[in-house]
Amino acid sequence: MTGEGKNNSPFFDKKYMVISIHLILVILAGSIIVKAITDWKSVYSVIGYVFRILSPFILGFCFAFILNPLVKWINSKFFKRFFKFRKEKTSLYLSLFVTYFILIGLVVILMFFVVPQIYFSLVDLSNIITEQYFIILNKLDNSPETWHNINIDSIISIVNNSIPQIVNYISGITTNLIPFLYNTSISVLKGVWNVILGIIISIYMLGDRDNLLKNIKRLIYALIPSKSSSVILKTARESVNIFSNYVTGKTIDSFIIGCITFILMSIFQLDFKMLISILVGITNMIPYFGPFIGGAIGVLILLIKTPLNAILFAVLILIIQQFDGLYLGPRILGESTGLKPLWVIFAIIVGGSMFGVIGMLIGGRTVAVVGNSPNSVSEDRLKNSEVNYVDGKVHSVQKKTSPPQE
Repeated sequence: MTGEGKNNSPFFDKKYMVISIHLILVILAGSIIVKAITDWKSVYSVIGYVFRILSPFILGFCFAFILNPLVKWINSKFFKRFFKFRKEKTSLYLSLFVTYFILIGLVVILMFFVVPQIYFSLVDLSNIITEQYFIILNKLDNSPETWHNINIDSIISIVNNSIPQIVNYISGITTNLIPFLYNTSISVLKGVWNVILGIIISIYMLGDRDNLLKNIKRLIYALIPSKSSSVILKTARESVNIFSNYVTGKTIDSFIIGCITFILMSIFQLDFKMLISILVGITNMIPYFGPFIGGAIGVLILLIKTPLNAILFAVLILIIQQFDGLYLGPRILGESTGLKPLWVIFAIIVGGSMFGVIGMLIGGRTVAVVGNSPNSVSEDRLKNSEVNYVDGKVHSVQKKTSPPQE
């Protein structure tokens, strides 16, 4: 009797417990939102602190996300199909080894071949700018009419008044130089250490990928009702496929465009071919505006030394981008980004202002993923509803059949 009374008590009723938990979560979420609005600086600093602590795991997840398609391809196409490996763990670990061996090889090639070429190109560009500057000064010196209307005494007075400020500025720089170098060195070492930890964490994530996914699914199904869990997992799967396929395809496309640019610039013997080709390849990752940005930067660089080469490069980059837009891009990526130009502009501006170049690179795909999530949920709900909603119109209304009466 005592046990029955206890079970029937409203304090131990499961329904009331669920309502209480939901109420507590709503109050907690409301408190966090109010705190974020009233004291955003403190919240922002806390978020930054948390991100700094979790930065190795965030980097590890990014590395794992980027390298996962290559690991899956090597595992399925190379070890399972060619070598006929039957043990999943063996083929997976060998795929991880080959993937990171390729990654380390690319890093070595960049460090010993590409980076020196970029450095020498930047040195040459700096020397050319300096030479052009002195040439302009010499022309002004040899033109007396240029200095005819200039008051030399006022210039001397301005220089004399500026000397104490310049001395104070230089002394301030000298005083703060050692702390600046120390802080910069610490930041660089921390960054390198975080990258190393991120690579190690990504290896564990890729090696234990199936167990991690199973645990995530199990947790979602345990906390959320089955219908909502299925919708969430389906939306997450579609979003990951959208982002992953685009990043992989666009990376391959941009790499090919960079190589084509380098080959054509070598054939026509244009200057700064390595530097400009890498800039063209990187900016090509940005939807719509990327090719124009890379081409404009290349034209400006070549314009400093030889205007004729700048015109030739402009023609070449126009042909390359037409080839990319009409043939190569559709073959690799399939359809276009799937976004209207307005949303692309929005993604580039917001992503660039918040996260710089990286935000511009991934902004378009992030907006596509965010836009796909409500569409997926809406389609799933409309399938189970009475309304047949297609192309923005209600085409028909399906009446629910009443259950048969006994």
